[in-house]
Amino acid sequence: MNTTSTICGKCHRPLTDPKSVERGFGPDCWASIKAEEAREEKVDHSGAQRSDYDYHIATSGDRRTLVIKDLDKGGMSVTNNIDAILGHICEVEGLDPQGIDIIYRDSDGIYDGVYADKAGAAHIYALSRLSRPRSEGEALEALRQQQAAGNDTPNH
Repeated sequence: MNTTSTICGKCHRPLTDPKSVERGFGPDCWASIKAEEAREEKVDHSGAQRSDYDYHIATSGDRRTLVIKDLDKGGMSVTNNIDAILGHICEVEGLDPQGIDIIYRDSDGIYDGVYADKAGAAHIYALSRLSRPRSEGEALEALRQQQAAGNDTPNH
């Protein structure tokens, strides 16, 4: 009997990716489930729990982007704790930080890019010299424009 489903167990949308079909959840729902599990476990992953943040994985075409948001609830800022947070997310999600695009919304609501160097240290950089993206859509578009212009993040 085949127990795999081609419908997401959380949002009920069709699944097309073989890994998603195997899991029974699409990438965004899976990220949400894993984030909730991590919050429930209250496991300290190198200090990531000192910050209040949320994240999900946005998919556009064949590119996946990790989106991290500082919730600004009084904990340590994500900016000052990005190494621990990125390490925690990558551990929970099984991600290679050098193999995925990453954007981050700071406590002022401004989006920047993040990349991990070969040593695993996280670095924050401006997505645009002309404007400061304030929505996820604007940030993803700025990232795509940067990549189209050949100014790809150091990850790729």
